This record gives sequence, C-alpha cells and structure tokens, in this order.
Amino acid sequence: MGSAEPLRVGVIGVGSMGQNHARVYAELPTVELAGIADADADRAHDVAARHDTRAMDRCDLVASAEAVSIAVPTAHHYPVARECIEAGVHVLVEKPFVAEPAEGHELVSLADERGVAIQVGHIERFNPAIQALSEILAGKELIAIDARRLGSPREREIKDGAVMDLMIHDIDVALSLVNEDLDLVNAVGTQGSRYVDAQLRFDGGSVASLTASRV
Repeated sequence: MGSAEPLRVGVIGVGSMGQNHARVYAELPTVELAGIADADADRAHDVAARHDTRAMDRCDLVASAEAVSIAVPTAHHYPVARECIEAGVHVLVEKPFVAEPAEGHELVSLADERGVAIQVGHIERFNPAIQALSEILAGKELIAIDARRLGSPREREIKDGAVMDLMIHDIDVALSLVNEDLDLVNAVGTQGSRYVDAQLRFDGGSVASLTASRV
C-alpha cells in the first residue's frame, strides 16, 4: 500500500508566529507547504524562499490549499478564517481566536456546516508538562490553580494586552484541567492591560488565580 499524499498546507501571515508555522510545516514529512501569503510582499517572498515554496496572493493560496494556518493580527482573524472556511479549507488560527465572542461562535457554526476542522493554536495545552499534570489530576478533586505568566516588555509593538497575549494561555489550561463552566470572573489591571490579575470560580467550586504582566 502506498503512502498517503502529503497534506497541502498554507500559512497566511508570516510575522514572528507565522514564520514558526511555516518552518514546522516545512519540516513535517506528512505536509507539503503549499505557499505563503502576507500583506508584506517582500516578507512573504523571503519566508517562501527560505522554505522552498511560493509567495502567493491569499485568494490563490486558499484555492490551492487543503488547510491553512492563520497568523495575521487578531483584528483580521475573523474575516480571514471565514473566507477559508467558506472555501472548504481547514483552519488553524493563532490565539487569541477572534476579537469578539460572537465572531468565534459564528466561525465554529460555519465550520460545522461546511464540514471543516477549526482549531485555535493554544500550544500550552500540548505542553508535555501540562499533559502530565492532566494525567496526575485525573479523578482527583482540583481545589485551586495559581498561574503567573510574567513576560518582559516587547521591543516590537503588540496590540493585544497582557490578557489576550499571555493570560489566555493559562485561561485555556485552567478550563481544560477543570472542564467545568465558569460561575464567576473578577479581574483588575493597569491602563492598557500591561498587568492584570484575574480570579475565576467554576461551577463545582474550584478556583483559579491568574496573573499576566508585560511590565
């Protein structure tokens, strides 16, 4: 029996995170990096040449790929993801998923209607340490979670605050470990959300205290 054909995957948006996606796809034997699309044509050509693929117009890439990674700025996640889903293309969207909850619900419903997969790039959930912790906690009562993600100030401009850039990882980990709906959320932060403290309480009584900082 012959081996399956490689999955044709494109990358839309090749800033720092998008370049990581392109590099990993180029290294995977089960994937063909179908092309690169970016609003900065020079950057698209540079990254494409680095990984022996083509810089393409986004519409052409969506038409030729079976799946795409979307690593454009958060404000553009929704329209780009919608375009891909409507074309029947599977999507991996960098976190945060979208800027507004309603947009996320709409994309999930649309993906279900079109029969395509949609995944958010919450990489911490697949961190071996987090997976081991999940196994350790299986069947046990989880009382409290305390997580602090203290990043240094970024040299490059980031439009997302500390919650959407950093704390979102720990929110996702807490939700996956507890696997219950939230009963209460409290938060306080500095202007511009450079430093934020949040307290979560779940339906079963478990609590989480999360801190994120770009100070």
